[in-house]
Amino acid sequence: MKNEATQPSLLVRVRDPSDEHAWREFAEKYRGLVAGYCRRGPTAGGLR
Repeated sequence: MKNEATQPSLLVRVRDPSDEHAWREFAEKYRGLVAGYCRRGPTAGGLR
């Protein structure tokens, strides 16, 4: 993931589940981050 800040407007737009463009942008930006977190497992992130 590039070291870019999430635009506050994107966070507002993804609140609307029908805003496909916002969700596509969010998924493109964070897909790798979320997948990596999930692959680490529940205890790697401090969750027990």
